[in-house]
Amino acid sequence: RTKINKIGEFGIGFKSVYGITKSPIIESGPYHFQISDFVIPNPLKLKNNSGTRITLPFDDPSRKDEIYKLVENKLQDIDLKTLLFLTNIKEIKWKIPTQTGIYKSVITSLLEKNTKTVSVASITDDEKCVEKYLLVDKNIKIDDQNFKIEIAYKLDSDENGKDRIEPIQESKLVVYFPTERVTDLNFLIQGPFKTTPNREDIP
Repeated sequence: RTKINKIGEFGIGFKSVYGITKSPIIESGPYHFQISDFVIPNPLKLKNNSGTRITLPFDDPSRKDEIYKLVENKLQDIDLKTLLFLTNIKEIKWKIPTQTGIYKSVITSLLEKNTKTVSVASITDDEKCVEKYLLVDKNIKIDDQNFKIEIAYKLDSDENGKDRIEPIQESKLVVYFPTERVTDLNFLIQGPFKTTPNREDIP
């Protein structure tokens, strides 16, 4: 990964789709193809679509029910902190035959001064506020590149309805997504750390 503030390397993250399907379909701009044998792109008839669509067919009859249930359970129980530090994804909508849902992150700026910003993030589940965080971020420079480091304190309401900071149990280091590295800081810290290829830890 040549740019430390970018997510992804060697397609390792995408390879996780093969736990669900043998033949993912990619539709993005002028590119429409289905992958077979893990690496072979087979062109499909072009469709008029905007954005990018990735389709993961449940094409293993022996595991179809198991995989469907796995995906269904995960959609219904996404870790809301996943949305906290993502810059381009602020909303996740999902739909299954019996239920629909939406996760959303709303950032409200409180203070902007020089290189530092203070804001409040409200993470909602089906439009109900479930988690709230006080965010403090600061711009830093590494090898003439600009990066941002962020700290998130979880907020809860006291008996008078006022926000107060509460400890985050098993606080994990975040590099856009949570890693498995527990910091024991009782708050979240997110920064441009170099991760292992599977993004679960830092060297």
